[in-house]
Amino acid sequence: MNLTPFGQKVRELRIQARVRLNAMAEAIGYSEAYLSAVETGRKPVNDELLEKTIEYFSATNSNFNKDDLVRAADESKSAINVEKLEDLEKGVLGAFARKLPGVTDQVRLEILDRLNKVLEDVS
Repeated sequence: MNLTPFGQKVRELRIQARVRLNAMAEAIGYSEAYLSAVETGRKPVNDELLEKTIEYFSATNSNFNKDDLVRAADESKSAINVEKLEDLEKGVLGAFARKLPGVTDQVRLEILDRLNKVLEDVS
């Protein structure tokens, strides 16, 4: 099982609090399957889930540090599980990654903007 940084942190907090995944999922209004998928990176961490998770652990753990969970969520949002990609997708990603170190931040932002526009058009 390959946990995301957010998934690892949530699992640690649940184990410390002796809370099962299904109990936490019910308490924050998500299905157990969805929460499990987020922990393992099959679904992305969204802002609503992050806020509900922060509220949940703030209420159940006096030593809870929300900054650690926010940091883990940010890391998970930027992580890419390349194992799930098709060969062509891996090739595109690899070609892009090889060229990226020589590109300025301005060009990176332009590429990201163009890519987002293209992806909006195909969605």
